[in-house]
Amino acid sequence: LAVVLVATLINAGDLSRRINLAETEDELGDVANVLNETFARLEGAFARQKQFTADVSHELRTPVSLILAHAQGALLHEHSPGEYREALADCAQAAQRMKTLLESLLDFARFDADTEPIQREPCDLAALTRDCTALHRPLADAKRLRLEFDLQPTPCHADPARLTQVITNLLTNAIRVTPADGTITLRTRQDGSARFTIRDTGSGIAPHQLPHIFERFRRVDASRTRATGGTGLGLAICKAIVEAHGGSIAVESEIAKGSTFTVLLPPRPLSRSGAPD
Repeated sequence: LAVVLVATLINAGDLSRRINLAETEDELGDVANVLNETFARLEGAFARQKQFTADVSHELRTPVSLILAHAQGALLHEHSPGEYREALADCAQAAQRMKTLLESLLDFARFDADTEPIQREPCDLAALTRDCTALHRPLADAKRLRLEFDLQPTPCHADPARLTQVITNLLTNAIRVTPADGTITLRTRQDGSARFTIRDTGSGIAPHQLPHIFERFRRVDASRTRATGGTGLGLAICKAIVEAHGGSIAVESEIAKGSTFTVLLPPRPLSRSGAPD
């Protein structure tokens, strides 16, 4: 009776219900325990989905409102060509933010469904890091940041485009959080795994935020990242890409001293079981 009653309540939408194991017969105890664990996972999944939907809606609301406001303002009265160009530029910027968000959401959908193709081929983390840094050096130079390197040859078997995305996200984050005249240090080396680390001398991350830093839409500084067009998805995408390669990503940080992100990747191709060949 207890199992049927709880199942009925859960079916009605009350996912917080659990089976009282003391009220079940001995032979049903194991079944009830498994069901309770399943219900807990379902409740957590629905809660995350609800929060995710709310976060997406919040992120899209601002650029959509900006586009509507500028378009309606341009249509309401006659304006000079320069004013029309300014309105269109604002609309284009808002649309680009929406495009970035939607592309990130599509990436997550493919990773969640395990349909995102990872094109593995021999590559070198050191070479990818040098290329990414050369491309983004003007951003660092604009803040007078020192870029320090210890790039040892670090071969791995991975998707170069996806690894470039990870390095780019971590590098641009470091540039954004590091104050003028600060230092960003990038290292690669082979020590059983293909290892990439990036350390900044930024403001650091509070201890209570560290366990959640790779969650979707998680921001260390919400006002700053939203003002600069961030979506709060960059680190979550890094984690999804690295884990799709069979690797791991971690962070260590100290307030007022900076943060260090470490990416570990298998140096050899993965077998179908997920272990290096």
